[in-house]
Amino acid sequence: MLLLPVLGDADLPPEATGLVADALIQVGVADDEAPGLAQALLEDHPLWEPVEWTLPSTSPLSGGEDPFPGILYCDDPHSPRCDIRLAQGITREQSDRLARALGTWPTA
Repeated sequence: MLLLPVLGDADLPPEATGLVADALIQVGVADDEAPGLAQALLEDHPLWEPVEWTLPSTSPLSGGEDPFPGILYCDDPHSPRCDIRLAQGITREQSDRLARALGTWPTA
């Protein structure tokens, strides 16, 4: 949940607020406060607007090195997160766990 304000995804599924509210309640947030906090975490970041996130492809400038699979990056040129790969400096194993947690782990 700590990553939610950083991600700011423009393509939120309809059930996102309810799922996050339920998770907040599980960690001790009051039932009546959880929906508003969930919405704020998902949609109301004071520094940037929600953007679309995509999976990276191999860059010809990276020496042909494949990026870790499943880790998203922002390609919105107006976002301060543009071209910044999430979780820089983590190991491959940590990257794999993060991709699974975010639901972006490659299935093929």
